[in-house]
Amino acid sequence: MKTRDIILIWLLKVLEAYKPQKAAFYDFEERIIERKYCSKDIILCKQGDVTRKVYFLSSGTALTYTFTDQGEKQLLNIFQSNEIVVGESFTLQGPSEYFLMACANAYLLSVTHSEIKDIYRKFPEVEELSMMVISAKKSKEIKRIQMLNEFGIKLVRDFYKIYTELLEPGKVLRDADSASYLLISEGTLRSLRNRLLHDGSLKIHH
Repeated sequence: MKTRDIILIWLLKVLEAYKPQKAAFYDFEERIIERKYCSKDIILCKQGDVTRKVYFLSSGTALTYTFTDQGEKQLLNIFQSNEIVVGESFTLQGPSEYFLMACANAYLLSVTHSEIKDIYRKFPEVEELSMMVISAKKSKEIKRIQMLNEFGIKLVRDFYKIYTELLEPGKVLRDADSASYLLISEGTLRSLRNRLLHDGSLKIHH
């Protein structure tokens, strides 16, 4: 049996959860895949540019964001460990409507759009896998909208229950970024988070 590194094994487990694939596909992917550790925040794609790669976030956090007409940063999406990071810009090879950024200490695996096309030619069944990944992304977006329909302390509690790695202020995200994602003020976020920490509903783990 072929020995694979632990990070690639995690990616294979994520893909297998969608649809089992041939060993030959995984062997091919292992040969072409690029690995990247981000020692600091890194912009992977600027707004208006074309996203040339699809990413697997092995560890850490990645974000998509834009800026309002007033010049304020608006967080749109948060990706967690073991998520596949792909958007319409990559799929359609058109200009991205937002910035894509990997946060400091993220570890990424990636393949290019041309490599994906090559994979489809060699392993046609993988295209169905890609459709399943995109469908899961849309499902996640629906859940995000449902969460944002909540109010007050429940909204903040549910946010940090999902994104526990973001609970410690400033460790991964600034409060201003988290607040923009939740569509609340920075002051409201801090006040509600402090209440939840005080009553034990949330706990920071070091």
